[in-house]
Amino acid sequence: MLIRQLIDDLYDVVVEPGDAIRSWRQTADNSGLLPGIDFDGQIMPSLHYAQWRIVAPPSLPPELAAPVAAAQALVDQWKEGYSRPFGLAGDQLLVPRPDSEPGAGLVVFLGPQLIAGWIAADFSGARLTPALMQLLVAVLAGVPLRTGGPGDGRSAETRKTQARELRNRLGLATTEEVARVVGAFLLRRVEEAVGRRQRPDNTVFHAHVERFYPAGVQALVILDRDGSTHRILAMGPVNGRPLIVLHPLILPSISTEDLQDLNRLGLRLYWPLRLGQLAPHDPPSSEEQTIHHAIRSIDLVRNGFCGATATLVSIAAASKVAVAYARKHPERVDMLCLAAACVLRGRPQTTSRRLAKSILHILDSAPWLAEGALRVATRHLLSERRFRRFLTSHFADCAPDSAAIRYELNDVAGGRRMKEALELSLHSIRNDFAFQRDLQWDQVRRLKMPVHILHGTLDSIHPLPLIRELVASLPDVQLHVMPDTGQLLIGRSLRGMFRLLAGLAPPQHSRGTATSAPP
Repeated sequence: MLIRQLIDDLYDVVVEPGDAIRSWRQTADNSGLLPGIDFDGQIMPSLHYAQWRIVAPPSLPPELAAPVAAAQALVDQWKEGYSRPFGLAGDQLLVPRPDSEPGAGLVVFLGPQLIAGWIAADFSGARLTPALMQLLVAVLAGVPLRTGGPGDGRSAETRKTQARELRNRLGLATTEEVARVVGAFLLRRVEEAVGRRQRPDNTVFHAHVERFYPAGVQALVILDRDGSTHRILAMGPVNGRPLIVLHPLILPSISTEDLQDLNRLGLRLYWPLRLGQLAPHDPPSSEEQTIHHAIRSIDLVRNGFCGATATLVSIAAASKVAVAYARKHPERVDMLCLAAACVLRGRPQTTSRRLAKSILHILDSAPWLAEGALRVATRHLLSERRFRRFLTSHFADCAPDSAAIRYELNDVAGGRRMKEALELSLHSIRNDFAFQRDLQWDQVRRLKMPVHILHGTLDSIHPLPLIRELVASLPDVQLHVMPDTGQLLIGRSLRGMFRLLAGLAPPQHSRGTATSAPP
């Protein structure tokens, strides 16, 4: 399938008739589909280069090929020793940021809106008109005032007059000083954004938990010996029976009632977060890197809080991580519980689920674009009206899931928790979709520990008959049906899973130091 068709299909899903939005084919939107760096809530599109070549797939449509070609031209100049600090691609300023390894680095795209915000912050509230912003970008890119850049229809005299106004607004004496001083400020901002991406940043994680989770939920950060960070949510009685729970696409909400149930059942839950979950500054990671990090997170939690062995619980597509850990460390898992399991083949394909289908198609055909495509989707879907309409229609044919969505949208901070979790977790969400392409259920046949699949009777996305077929194909796997439950384990459905887990006890000899659940 052509990349253009993939993106068109995505827009058909997220854009409703009559929406006044720009087409992705318009120049201003092109770079939004590129990989990017989050900086204070704004995305700076960026392209990696290695061995002096931009990392991008071949045969891109013209709308995406143009910014890639401009970035490659800038990298070529650096390779030849002409290391000017900025390049130009339409109205975007291109900033090369080399790595320590020769021939490798990033080319970052700065749009007029982002630059204008930085100018206002760094130059005493200076406000630049679109014409002055266009001139500033040209000056920074080294375009002479006497000639102007491509498509600049202004006369040389007009550019000189505007250059004088630009200097006055910025409080600088010469145009050369504008290029030097403003350029230095922009480079500092880019370095700050890239540097933040390259070091652990747990501020967003802690702030989100503090805003939206009750006091009984602890946000933990474990520093591994290699310097990597592992973010954990912990909840339930400290001396309770420990369970390691692997989260679905985004973390579910947790209520005071949920914590009361955990206390009554004597369960202590540890949720290790995958790379990019509530962590927009995590570097984008491949599916393999995400699973490797998740396996290490599980092991750190097991060793620190559970004992020699642990019970591992997964929700939805996180089963792929749970099975990967159990395959790698079978002696460290006393029981595997896979809740709300996913299957790809045979599941219903409805109009309301075309977004997932579009993202999966992009991951199959053009994975390089998947993160940008998710940004496009969330930018359009997360408006208040569209967000509510999309979620309610997506789960309308399942009463428990519809109730869970109403609970999130109405009772959990008016839907702000779910919206923020989606916006902050795009790196993680991308790989959650990637997991679904091949969940590797065949690997379960090789596991020796007890394996339980927990599934809702009313799941309309992965219907129970398909799960029964899956269980029938896996020897010694036990199916436990959760009544009046759909795909979403939130609120009542989540507490139903807690109660079912409390009644599943692993073989006593493999429990290590963990305590048993109360009767």
